[in-house]
Amino acid sequence: MEKKQKRRKEKGITLVALVVTIIVLIILAGITLSIVIDENGIILKAEEAKNETKQAQEDEKNTLGKAEDMINEYLTGITVEQVTDKNPGTLEADGADVYVINSIEDLVFFAYDVRMGNTYQNKTVKLGLSLDFNSTKSYVDAYRTDYGEYGYDGELKTLLTSGEGFKPIGNASDEVGSNSFSGIFNGQENQIKNLYIDEKDETDGKLGFFSVNYGNIENLNLVDVNITRYEEIASLTGGLVGQNRADTVIRNCGISGSIKIKGPGSGAGLVGHNMGEIENCYNLADVTLETEILEGAVIAGISNTTTGPIYRCFNAGNLEFIANDLSTLQSTIIDIGGISSYSQNAIQECYNLGSIYTKILANEERETHIRVGGICGNAESTISNCYNRGEIEVNSSKATLYIGGIRGTGTNANENYVENCYNIGDIKFNCEGDLYTGGVSGVNGNIANCYYLNQSDYTNAESGVIKTESEMKEDSFVEQLNEKNQMTIWKKDTLQINNGYPIFIWQ
Repeated sequence: MEKKQKRRKEKGITLVALVVTIIVLIILAGITLSIVIDENGIILKAEEAKNETKQAQEDEKNTLGKAEDMINEYLTGITVEQVTDKNPGTLEADGADVYVINSIEDLVFFAYDVRMGNTYQNKTVKLGLSLDFNSTKSYVDAYRTDYGEYGYDGELKTLLTSGEGFKPIGNASDEVGSNSFSGIFNGQENQIKNLYIDEKDETDGKLGFFSVNYGNIENLNLVDVNITRYEEIASLTGGLVGQNRADTVIRNCGISGSIKIKGPGSGAGLVGHNMGEIENCYNLADVTLETEILEGAVIAGISNTTTGPIYRCFNAGNLEFIANDLSTLQSTIIDIGGISSYSQNAIQECYNLGSIYTKILANEERETHIRVGGICGNAESTISNCYNRGEIEVNSSKATLYIGGIRGTGTNANENYVENCYNIGDIKFNCEGDLYTGGVSGVNGNIANCYYLNQSDYTNAESGVIKTESEMKEDSFVEQLNEKNQMTIWKKDTLQINNGYPIFIWQ
């Protein structure tokens, strides 16, 4: 009996101990859970630490970005305004059918919106202030990652300034205007700086800040653009517009920086292909083209093939055309011009200061025609009141060469005038084949009241009147250039902005 009672007592003690142990474990578990999940718990502390680390990283990026902005502003002397856009990614209304871009985010949205089919027809879009893709000041949040729907899956500023860069305004393959800008874009004399595009998509036939334009673009300056295009098929590339459609106007616009074409196609500082009107515009961007296929390869300062007029424009960018032709077609034609490569409409009051350098190793078993002019390579229209100061140099293994200080040639040269023009740029050529070279035009035609500095080895010495440097700087020469104009276009260079040679009254 005593043994049974002892065993029961021991079992009771064991059960009590077990219960106490369980209670202690529950208490400890509660304390542990409390430590882990309450407001001072480990999980929340870890989450807070994670958020603090993320915020610290963002703060560090912003601090470094601001420091970089300060350095760039100090080096360039150009101050970028801090954007104060309260609704980034939404264009603010400024009256009926008028919208304003106030940040890089707005610009990205606008480009996407046009690509998706909002043409802004009968609407005006204004650039509210100058924007710099490289400056954090031009973003509301330069490191935001929520713009994937617009094609930027990652940090916005990083993707806009590296990789493929900016996705142009409008659809590059658009032929009907349903996905291209059709309104009025007014830059309000503001600048867009450091536009970066590195295009490897060969299906995009037209490339520029605007891919295709069906509207009017005015008062906009693109500064320090960096556009590179790789291609195997002919395409259209311009710093401002890839293709400018008919019944449009581009006015008071300019561009600087560099445009590089690697492969066949057309490259121009301002417009790849122009069917509208271009006036009061300039190009300071260097344009280079390197290709192994000559078909479709042309370059120019303002616009390549153009069926619309060009008024009061100038090019000061250098043009370089390098080709090692590996194709086997029977013939090809290359057009290069300081203002336009090939024109079917008037070019008036324009000038070129940029050098034009061409080196072509052509297939000697084929017929190659190279047409180069300080103003236009091949002009099927009138060129009037223009001048060239840029040096022209052409080197080719075998080709038929047409080269002139103003015009290379013209398909209907006898029907189209070159009038009231002069050339003071050196012309150099080293080419095996038929040569048609002149101080004004490579071929004869209706050349009236045109002049050039003497150079002994022109084949077409009758393309203008030879004058000396001192004669071209006299008052009487200005009078000669104005003589047949209905209004005064030329004036004496009293400020020496053109080394004393005549300039336009608007310069």
